Amino acid sequence: MIKDKEYHYKEFRNKMGMARFFSLSVAFSAFISFVLILNQLQKNLKFFQNEWVYVIALLLIIVASMAAYVYLYDYRLRKALQKLNPILFDEVDPQAFTDYLEKTMNFDKKNISPSLWIAYLMGLSYLNDQKKMAFILREHEDILKGNVEYKIYEFSLYPPDKQRREFKSYFNAISKHFKDTSSLEIKSSMLNHDYEKANTLLDQYEPTSNLDKVSWHHRKALVLYGLKQKEAAQVHIDYVIEHGNTSYYVKEAENLKLS
Repeated sequence: MIKDKEYHYKEFRNKMGMARFFSLSVAFSAFISFVLILNQLQKNLKFFQNEWVYVIALLLIIVASMAAYVYLYDYRLRKALQKLNPILFDEVDPQAFTDYLEKTMNFDKKNISPSLWIAYLMGLSYLNDQKKMAFILREHEDILKGNVEYKIYEFSLYPPDKQRREFKSYFNAISKHFKDTSSLEIKSSMLNHDYEKANTLLDQYEPTSNLDKVSWHHRKALVLYGLKQKEAAQVHIDYVIEHGNTSYYVKEAENLKLS
């Protein structure tokens, strides 16, 4: 049974609050502990009795404590964001998913963690909102570029010809992060218009969520169109239209049906 969206929002808010409290507690405890150690060193070692040495050491402790908070909070927030996944993957509602994340980010504009941006980008990708995606990747490149998701969403914004040219290097860069690379292999086959191979790979692929099922039927319809099997594609187009909810797949399926 699909639970009400408010249930998932509440679960996320609770986890997010706990993540912030835990991270602050750990960072503050670490700060106090290191300051006490520093003060003890100052009493026992002449080196730390130098005023500049003490100030520099204290600044390093402050920076390290802040870094610990940022790292811990982002790590635990990524776990908390999983509470919103049913809205996207089960209900196939990227619009509700991104709308809620927007409200969350607007509430705390100065302290948006990388994990929150990545989740927001994921939602936008299923809305095919390339303008917003490009803006986020450009404006927050400094905190996002180290994440594999940055490469994935950056690549998704390339035009098809550039994707074809750079797919090999893209595959080598991200494939190690996936247990199953069949989806990437399907993407490669479709980019190269090898619809026979793509069709075979799709028949072997097992979708893992409702959203993945919609994506599968969308790709299946495109491949069958590529194979000039328009009648066979209709059942897949109808599935996408019926089950695609707010995802961009619905509009693409409707356009495909009219072509």
